[in-house]
Amino acid sequence: MKSIYRVLVAGILAVWSLSSSAQAIISKKSAGESAMSDTRFIAASIADNRNAMMLSQKAVDHAANGRVKELAQQMTGDHTTMLYTMQELASAGGSASEQSAVIPDNKYRQAADLNSRLSGLSGADFDTLWVSGVFALQQARYDELVRAKESVTNPQLKMAITEAVPVIRKHCNQLRVLQKELARMAIEKKKQAAMPQAR
Repeated sequence: MKSIYRVLVAGILAVWSLSSSAQAIISKKSAGESAMSDTRFIAASIADNRNAMMLSQKAVDHAANGRVKELAQQMTGDHTTMLYTMQELASAGGSASEQSAVIPDNKYRQAADLNSRLSGLSGADFDTLWVSGVFALQQARYDELVRAKESVTNPQLKMAITEAVPVIRKHCNQLRVLQKELARMAIEKKKQAAMPQAR
């Protein structure tokens, strides 16, 4: 009877030991996956900030509307700060070349497409497309930041995201206001063009 009891206890201990080992492996794997996820997010953030800076500089150089230029200058400064923060996090986590390899292609494609479409425009047409295109990119970025705030594990990254969320939200609000203002100005211009010329 005692031998059966010993076999049962030994079996339970073996199962418990395997279970603990499996949990440790899963836990270690989860930590590794979380770190990789944080690394990917940092790499994508670097791409997003570079794209935003490139597009903002284009508006500083080519926008006709003073408020569009002013917002573009503000966005250049904000994204420069955010880029620096993400580059610091990338340096702390490993080589920048390894991290750049995990940047999703669409991060560059969307901004490059908008940049290309803007290149043939000037005046109000440039301003309207820049505001609507950059608004779409910034809104997508805001949504990514809000989701990432809940999922990233690196405390410094979480803090950087927490600081970036209100900045990007402000950009979105300002772009939305500009979008409405430019649409109103376009309507007024059409009305004036349709009015008979006074002799």
